[in-house]
Amino acid sequence: MSESQNANFEEMCDMYAVLRNEDIKGMTEQKGRFDYLSWAKAWDLVKQFFPRCDYKVKKFPTELGGNKYLLPYTILPDASALVFVEIEIEDREGDTHNATMELAVTDNSNRSVKNPDSVQIQNTIRRCLAKGLSTLTGLGIELWAGEDIKLIDYKKETHVTGDDIIPGMVTGDQSRKLNEMMLHKQCPSKSKIEIQKWKQKGFNGLSEAEAAILIADTKIGIDNNKTPTKTRLDKVIKKVETLDLPKEKNKAAMQFLNGNITNKTLDEFEQQLTNMEKK
Repeated sequence: MSESQNANFEEMCDMYAVLRNEDIKGMTEQKGRFDYLSWAKAWDLVKQFFPRCDYKVKKFPTELGGNKYLLPYTILPDASALVFVEIEIEDREGDTHNATMELAVTDNSNRSVKNPDSVQIQNTIRRCLAKGLSTLTGLGIELWAGEDIKLIDYKKETHVTGDDIIPGMVTGDQSRKLNEMMLHKQCPSKSKIEIQKWKQKGFNGLSEAEAAILIADTKIGIDNNKTPTKTRLDKVIKKVETLDLPKEKNKAAMQFLNGNITNKTLDEFEQQLTNMEKK
């Protein structure tokens, strides 16, 4: 190492030492299972020690729907995203130190987010700034210790079948919901067969929109097959009583209402009562 390189190295260590041992108690926030350094408090503290510091978010030219944008993040082939923050700090000797930090857009469980919205991007940029400051100055670096170990245990989200999730197609949440509905004891046979067919294919070929329709239809079917609540039954019984039906018809109606009925058959029965009222 040359004499000038050795001097720069010592200056860098001095700058790192200034903030490395700063007490960050009261500067952290908890999101999900993880503690994070507040970007605003970290930035404020660094500026107090090193006023000549700055950062900028890297922008990426992107074309969407025929329109060109300059976005503060880059989209990967699987629709997940990364942000990059460039930090520059001038130390007390007038030397400039730079660092570029990248961070994936994730949820509170540290799973990558597909097609993130503006709030998720904004939050990730702030976390990325805090991480970059920690890397460059040592401030709160202990919070990131072991992050690489956590990532070793990271498991990519897949469908319940273990198949990959394809951008634009059925989502992981949708495939799990469909599987849950298929196992429901009130799931209609038609829906059960349809869901099982897609599950056997690893949900490959089912679009997100089609999955949403299948979920909605299956939910209606499950609700229709459920036993009516006592509140609803009591309401229909009162309706029968107000019609003042002949003795035999009234007896048949009560036997029906006290039998094994579903929401769907009760809907049909209520429609018959409505038709009687109109007559």
